[in-house]
Amino acid sequence: MVSPNYQTHRNRHVEHGHFAHEKFFTGLNIMYPSYPAWQTATYSNVAYQLLAYALENITGKKFTDILDDRVIKPLGLNRTYYENAPESVGVIPGTVKDTYWNVSLGDANPGGNMYSSATDLSTLGRAILSSTLIKPSLTRRWLNPVTFSADFLASVGAPWGVRRIQLAKETQPHRTLSVFTKAGTFRKYTAFITLLRDFNLGFTIMMAGNPALNNFLGADLLGASLIPAYDAVARDEADQLYSGTYVSRSSAGFNSTTSMNSSLTISTDPNKPGLGVGPWTSNGVDMLSMAINLQSGSSSAPLRPEARLYYTQLTSNSTDGSGGKRQSWKAVFEDTGGPAAGQQLWSTDCGAWVGVTGITYASLPLDEFIFEFDEAGKVVSVSNLALRETLYKV
Repeated sequence: MVSPNYQTHRNRHVEHGHFAHEKFFTGLNIMYPSYPAWQTATYSNVAYQLLAYALENITGKKFTDILDDRVIKPLGLNRTYYENAPESVGVIPGTVKDTYWNVSLGDANPGGNMYSSATDLSTLGRAILSSTLIKPSLTRRWLNPVTFSADFLASVGAPWGVRRIQLAKETQPHRTLSVFTKAGTFRKYTAFITLLRDFNLGFTIMMAGNPALNNFLGADLLGASLIPAYDAVARDEADQLYSGTYVSRSSAGFNSTTSMNSSLTISTDPNKPGLGVGPWTSNGVDMLSMAINLQSGSSSAPLRPEARLYYTQLTSNSTDGSGGKRQSWKAVFEDTGGPAAGQQLWSTDCGAWVGVTGITYASLPLDEFIFEFDEAGKVVSVSNLALRETLYKV
């Protein structure tokens, strides 16, 4: 229920906000800079207060109205409040005064200090991962680091804390999971939300107590159990969907059993990332050795030729009108039998990104594979673009 004094109070709040702006910039002008621009990473709540002021100038609206119109209402966040959350919907471990339940940071609120529920935070996380409110290209750009920190496994985003978790530190030091996190603590409340982009999921933590519990410790405990389980489930699902033998068929028709000497086997391995390819034969030619020789420019037989496929996140509808879809994967070709580069100053064992689409035939890449799905979501075939050859799952 809105009180009769709501509009008068609202107008006073706007006027107070104007004076708050003036005082804020007066105070900012007497402060010394911490570092030159783009020198190093520093945490800043003031930066987001400035962004809120900029949004208000651009749109002519209050930041609270922008937040309500662009995020809270479209996502149906019914338990999320910028300020003045009802006591009846909250967990208050003590008195309202002692817990700072009703304390507002005023114009500094854009840097933190909103009220929400675990359900609403989960809804927000799913909306980010599924690009509900912005284009997928903007989401991908957003979920990336902006700068480094002194920790090799930690970077800084906007506004993310980015952590690279090593999934198999001893055996696969370069196999990492990028997680994007926001965490905060205010008096007796602490919260944590993390997005595991590679798994397309995440989790949230909200705690209240005296003393405030450590949100990162809670995340460590949860992640140590959840992340290996997520990894195993993802591999099992991929194995069921993609693994198997794929063979060529004659041009006489889809139902023909006549086959050329072309085949490909796809599998998963708990000790390796992505999908494994091999053996792979095209018209009697060992394509793994061929791809590595073409890539290296050498005619010597590779010691241990391997190829692994990685999902590019590119999909499209099938061109035959069947209701299925097409999915693109990129291959990394490597001779894993040679000596390892180790941790040198510049040399690396993890430089496959420089060779993407490095081998082409008639303008199409040898490292790109297209999986074809039927309307039921089952894989029916895989095509290599450079070879212009479709192999069907048997």
